[in-house]
Amino acid sequence: MNTPAERIAALRARGAERLDPLRFHFIEALARRTAATGGPARPLLENRLARALDDCTARCAAAAAPASSAHALP
Repeated sequence: MNTPAERIAALRARGAERLDPLRFHFIEALARRTAATGGPARPLLENRLARALDDCTARCAAAAAPASSAHALP
């Protein structure tokens, strides 16, 4: 599995920071905070970061999908 840093770099390469700059900044800040935190709070932050990365990845994939396929009639 990719590390959060690798996933953030992949999202940046896909244009996530231009698609939703505020969300992308939040993810980067959360990654820094997670890396600097230990103890019982660390797993909670890791979970939150993983969910944020998954959500951002899904949003990038949806934005990259052709518009015609999203509204195609049967």
